[in-house]
Amino acid sequence: MFFLKAPSKNFKESYLNHLDEVKSNSGMHALFPDTKVRENFDWFVQALLDCRSEAGVRKHGDDLVPMDVFWLVNDQEYIGRISIRHYLNKELRSIGGHIGYDIRPSQRKKGFGSMIMLLGLKEAKKKGFNKVLVTCDETNIGSRKIIERFDGQFEGKHTDGLKVPKLRYWIHVKN
Repeated sequence: MFFLKAPSKNFKESYLNHLDEVKSNSGMHALFPDTKVRENFDWFVQALLDCRSEAGVRKHGDDLVPMDVFWLVNDQEYIGRISIRHYLNKELRSIGGHIGYDIRPSQRKKGFGSMIMLLGLKEAKKKGFNKVLVTCDETNIGSRKIIERFDGQFEGKHTDGLKVPKLRYWIHVKN
C-alpha cells in the first residue's frame, strides 16, 4: 500500500538507492548534497523535519521558506518526494511554486507522479490552500501532463536567466 509519510530514517537504504539513480544536483539535492546525506542520514531526516517551521528552516538557509516534506513509500521502499511550501518568496513565485515533487527514476511512468500530486494536494488543502502554484521545466512533458491532469491553469513561462524555461500553472485545490 502506498502512503505519504514524514521523512524517516526507516527508509535509509531505499532513499540511498534513490540517490544512486539521481544524476542531478537540483531540488532537494541542491539543498542537501548527496555526500552530506550519505555521511549523516539521521541529520538529513532531522533537517527535513526542521524545515516545517520558520526557526527550523533558518538553520539550513536564508533563502528557504517553511515547507512540509512527505515521502511516498510502499512498505520500506522510497518512491518519491513532495514538498508543500507554506508561502512563496520571490524565487518561488517565479520558478518554484508551492509544490515541488520528484519520483525516483526507476519508478517513473508508473502513475506515481499523479498519485503523489493527488496526495500532496490533499495535504495542501489541510494547510488551508485554495490554490497552489506548480511549475515544471518546459522539457518535462511527464510533469506537464500531470499538472494539466489536475486542471492546472497555465499562467505563463518564466525564462529570465534559465537554460530551460519554467512553465507556471495554478491548480485550484478541491475538497
